[in-house]
Amino acid sequence: MKKMHVIVAALILGLAGTAGAATNYTIDAAHSDVAFKVRHLIATVPGRFAEFDGTITADWDDPDASSVKFVIKAASIDTRNEDRDKH
Repeated sequence: MKKMHVIVAALILGLAGTAGAATNYTIDAAHSDVAFKVRHLIATVPGRFAEFDGTITADWDDPDASSVKFVIKAASIDTRNEDRDKH
């Protein structure tokens, strides 16, 4: 079975118990990365997605109303091999 590891890094500031209305955070693409590694035959192929965005809504009064939306543009894949990326 092939394994795919996806690493998504997002820094969220101010998580310490802020009371009040929901707080929105935007993923900062300049300081975040969406990367992966896939085993193929005897090699491990690394790659990344250049275009992504996301928001996190933290509702401190009602945690069940909190949400995460994260979108990756699949066509922005970069494995440093143009033919493979087009495939």
